[in-house]
Amino acid sequence: MYPLHNLGMLFGGAVMDGQRAVALDALRSLARQSPSYDALVMVALARFGRWSELRTMRPRTDSPVIATWSAVALGLALLDSALTGPARTQLDLADALLETARRATAARGQDSEAVPRAVLDLNRMAIARGILAGELAAARGEVDSEVAALESAVAAERVLRADLKRRPQNGWALRGLQQALAAQGKSDEADRVRREFERPWSRAHTWLPGPRLRLGLR
Repeated sequence: MYPLHNLGMLFGGAVMDGQRAVALDALRSLARQSPSYDALVMVALARFGRWSELRTMRPRTDSPVIATWSAVALGLALLDSALTGPARTQLDLADALLETARRATAARGQDSEAVPRAVLDLNRMAIARGILAGELAAARGEVDSEVAALESAVAAERVLRADLKRRPQNGWALRGLQQALAAQGKSDEADRVRREFERPWSRAHTWLPGPRLRLGLR
């Protein structure tokens, strides 16, 4: 009765426990009905580290958010092949899209009914842009010091615990929480979370080294 909604729910559930094939099949079914969903296919391919396939896709430009997601996903795929220059070009495109969207939102004024949705879109664009910017910084060797890394682990623990309150049994968050706890020397708790992670991830099609798939892993 609600095929688009059902496919969206199937995709969300499949992503949480690593069922790559199910998640991508659901999104591709959505894209056949609405081509703009190809941008989410690109995001999902990046999520699961399918870089070669991602590099063959044509970015979508249906809206600023979709164009940003496409640019970031493609930039990550290019960076996986050590193409830092082209990846930087995609980051520049994402920056330009974000700045244009910010100006458009500001021009609407605070009384516009469209402002809440526009702010949500800005946040989505900024988060995506930040992921590509962070990966480019890592590729340049701009890594944290030991103290900063520990501070990052403490912050990551807070964020991941909050995510798990909203999405219990999210395998990506459980894996990240395990690593954040281990980095702080909380071995017993990290081991408990590892066992908890293994339950939802038993159906996964993807080996998960952390809360994201690092570039260079296929």
